[in-house]
Amino acid sequence: MNPTDLHIEMPETWRGCRPGHEVGLLAGAVEIKPGQRIAELGSGIGLLALMLAARVSVHVVGFEIEPRLLDLARRNVRLNAAALRGDVRFEMADIRHLGGSPWEGRFDHVFANPPFYRMGQGRRPPQSERAAARHEVAATLEDFVRAAALLLRSRGRFHFIFRPERLEELLTLASRHHCPIKIVRPIHSRKGENAKWVIVTGVKGGRQGLVITPPQDIPR
Repeated sequence: MNPTDLHIEMPETWRGCRPGHEVGLLAGAVEIKPGQRIAELGSGIGLLALMLAARVSVHVVGFEIEPRLLDLARRNVRLNAAALRGDVRFEMADIRHLGGSPWEGRFDHVFANPPFYRMGQGRRPPQSERAAARHEVAATLEDFVRAAALLLRSRGRFHFIFRPERLEELLTLASRHHCPIKIVRPIHSRKGENAKWVIVTGVKGGRQGLVITPPQDIPR
């Protein structure tokens, strides 16, 4: 499903930006099956969770720490209820503290679009929610990997869309938390240029062995 097929409300301070570009790429890259349980780390306004539930009859739980974004995500569920095949709920949670929670070990898939800048890198947006989405303000890349490992059942999979510049770091962190990366999908904005994004899939308790898929171009 295309993000524009859903009615999504967003903070007024986000007007003029295009949320959902990389989220749409991530949602469309992964095969999910009816009845599966899916978590999203840092669910924001709920777009990815809604796209997945509109496509397949799945159970999606989004974890978000920002109260304003959580309220909007829940409102977006209500606005799009008629388009959903699966069910979606959003929980207020700090992904750094999910260990020992009732959600531990319950999910078949975990999705995330982690912050791709370390603190002090890149241009930081003035809005706190967008800053947290792009920079390691509230959680680091390792926090996201650790949370995914906690939430997944054995042999469950996590899927992140990320910048290639930090891929080596992500590979190391995934192995450290016993969820080795099995698939890397390079995403290119233009043919002949370096990849702009990578979509990675790790398997909890999986064996080492990496597949790099053919390049995928961003739809225009």
